[in-house]
Amino acid sequence: MKLSRVLIIVFGILLVSTLISAKDQSFTVNYDYEILDNHNYNLTVDFSDVLMKVSTVSDSICKYDVVSGKSYGVMSEVFDETGGTLHKKSFVNLGDGNYRYYVKCKSSTFDGDPEEVEVLLRVNSLVTAQIELDKNDPLVAGRVQVKLVTSKIVSNTPSLSYSLDGVSYKPVTLVGAEKLWQGSIVLEEDLEEGVLSFKFSANDLEGRQGTEIVSGSYFDYDTSKPSLITDIKSESYEGEIKLIWYFDEDCKEFNIYRSELSNPDYTDFYKSTNKKYFTDTLVDTGETYYYRVSAVDAAGNEGDLSREVSGTSLIDEEDATTGLNPSLRGKVDSFIVEADTLKAEIENINSDISNMGDLEKEFFEKLGLNTEIEKALTEIGSLKSTAEKYKTQDLTEEELTSKLNSLGVKLGILNKNIPEDISILEKKNKVEDLSLDKAELVLFELNNLISEKDKEKSLKETEKIIKDNSLRVESNFYSFEIIYLDGSTKDFSAVKRNVLSPFEKMNDAYFVENIPSSVASDVDELTLINRNYNVVREDTILSFDTDTKEIFYYMPKVNNFNNLENIDFSFVKVVSDSVDGSTMTGFFVFNGGTEGYLGIFGIILLVLAGVYFFYSKYNNFSDDYFRIVNKINEGVENLESKDLEKAKGIYLSVKNKYSKLKLFERKRIYEKIELLYNDILIFEIKEGLFDLKKNKDKKLFSKLEVRFNSLSKENREKISDLFYKIKAEVENGN
Repeated sequence: MKLSRVLIIVFGILLVSTLISAKDQSFTVNYDYEILDNHNYNLTVDFSDVLMKVSTVSDSICKYDVVSGKSYGVMSEVFDETGGTLHKKSFVNLGDGNYRYYVKCKSSTFDGDPEEVEVLLRVNSLVTAQIELDKNDPLVAGRVQVKLVTSKIVSNTPSLSYSLDGVSYKPVTLVGAEKLWQGSIVLEEDLEEGVLSFKFSANDLEGRQGTEIVSGSYFDYDTSKPSLITDIKSESYEGEIKLIWYFDEDCKEFNIYRSELSNPDYTDFYKSTNKKYFTDTLVDTGETYYYRVSAVDAAGNEGDLSREVSGTSLIDEEDATTGLNPSLRGKVDSFIVEADTLKAEIENINSDISNMGDLEKEFFEKLGLNTEIEKALTEIGSLKSTAEKYKTQDLTEEELTSKLNSLGVKLGILNKNIPEDISILEKKNKVEDLSLDKAELVLFELNNLISEKDKEKSLKETEKIIKDNSLRVESNFYSFEIIYLDGSTKDFSAVKRNVLSPFEKMNDAYFVENIPSSVASDVDELTLINRNYNVVREDTILSFDTDTKEIFYYMPKVNNFNNLENIDFSFVKVVSDSVDGSTMTGFFVFNGGTEGYLGIFGIILLVLAGVYFFYSKYNNFSDDYFRIVNKINEGVENLESKDLEKAKGIYLSVKNKYSKLKLFERKRIYEKIELLYNDILIFEIKEGLFDLKKNKDKKLFSKLEVRFNSLSKENREKISDLFYKIKAEVENGN
């Protein structure tokens, strides 16, 4: 992928360069054998390569010379192309100055010596540039010195800019005089691979501008350092310590760093090797050494240092008649040192938490990261105790290696999952708009079939509660990353809302989060710190009781941070006198988008209901689940017989019971109820449209249009012809 990207950039640069430099570098001489109106041609060009073209009235052979007065027969210079009526001669690499050429052309029908035409060519080329860098490519990260040499003395400081993508350019500040100029650029470490290209312009002493770079217009760069070596271990033997690591990327070599103190760094360089193992024989018996290894690529970029491993050169005189063979004890000690090192790093994290900012400390606690650290310390102690017991067992090297490898895997998993720090990358806050318009949208979103009477009652009561309680909610949005001990990071986004007004719990009143798909496509992507919430809809509508003082949840990083502010937050009090005494406290909602067919589909539903019955019994489905299945089938039958009111009554009774089902039951039955809902809505819209054919009521049409637009694209298409036909009639007043 990286190579393809580089090739594309190079091709783009060369193509643009070719298009920019493409210009006509030719001139034409009109030659008549008998009557020449102009025996002299004077021409000045600003380039060193030029094409002379001679046009004759009939097929001819043209010659030229640099000396005047020679007869046609003794002229030695011929054209590159001649014999027809257009004759061509190319002159290349002409330096600045005057050049005279004498041309004669002769056709087969012309007798005698033809007339001579003098061509005076003055070459005054534009200024060009050569660019040199103080480093060979591929260039690596850091400062790069740039030297620019112009072909002529320039009248002012040249303009030089560079690009890393062939599209956007940044200026290079130059200092110097006459033909020699210098500057520098900085290549950042996160550029990966690509092409560095330059643009140039300068004016000569006559004020003419040149833009051509004859050499050094582009250079390869590679600033991406190799990955961290994560899989590394040490083995201790008599008189030597062996390091072994796994690395699946291409690289030039590995650098080994050694110290007799823990945590060696780049100042402790020891050896280089092109293999994936290293045996250190320059060790003192009984001494412990600490190692870290890094990868180096072909461009010279060096990766980060691996985690530390250690080894102890074994004492061959060690007396041990029982338990583990002395030659193998170093393996156990090496693991214990590795575990102790990890334990010390974790304990340092605990001490560093107190130095965190208040917000970072709060996040660390809310996300339960401190609990993860305590669990890791307990697990490390258990792993060490297990390893110590191996010293008392008579194990073969193969058995010991297998057991230690198992412990090493567990230690490695711990290392990858230990949170070291937390960093807040972005944050915004705002006071929420708890307007009635938002409350009305929430009511409509929760139930498109809500009656006007229930809606008006709900909005009136909502407004009263907001006013009486001076309800005020502040929202904070965060983008943050968790840094783990192995150097890896995970990015997250979080929402925190604080209810700033004293507010007690109220029945059938809720704070509602309506999370768009641009933030989270499913509620399973969210992690809520709150316990008192209800999943209203599977595609992320959540409700919270009114005694909630703080709402906090986080999710994988949202690509566009500003989308967090698009999460609809509102307050609503639900009042309902609907059929079956049902209220909206269950908050059953659909997203729309599945096609619903009546007739045949009703039969299919009955068959599926039977299948679900036996399968559900096996999976311990509740009695309410089966009652809802039967109700759905009954609703489908009502629609087939055009009894809309009964179908709506069934839907309203089902929606309240649905929210009380278990999660796996709701997932299993969701699409069935969604189909019923969509078919009811389509049926109701159709009836309204037919009424409009008789009574062109624009207010009624506006309500129908809102419901039509709430349908999925597939469902809209079912009635789009009828809808747009009636719409045109209503708008025209026909």
